[in-house]
Amino acid sequence: MLLFAWGFNYTVDHQVIPKMQFDNKVLQIDIQKLTTDLASNIEHNYRIFGAVYAALGVLAVGGAILIDRSGKKSAAANSTPQSSSDTGATQAEPAYKTSQKPKRQPPKIQG
Repeated sequence: MLLFAWGFNYTVDHQVIPKMQFDNKVLQIDIQKLTTDLASNIEHNYRIFGAVYAALGVLAVGGAILIDRSGKKSAAANSTPQSSSDTGATQAEPAYKTSQKPKRQPPKIQG
């Protein structure tokens, strides 16, 4: 989106506007100014949406990484054995249980 915004504005300023030719110079100047203003408004909208989209993507990826890290820390903390010096308090159950299934080995190909 951000690249489109830059490319659109660049194309309008360097390709479209110079090729506009009218017999009436006042009309030509007004239409060129109108086209430039319209292109800059479109570019501005695309920049805003592109920046918001990029920021949400960074937050989503960062949040997934942080959630994954916090899940690993809490699982490691919950699986530590209690020492015998504790006062007999029972260990709390983890909020989620992970299955410890053995990894499946691919079949051997006879050749």
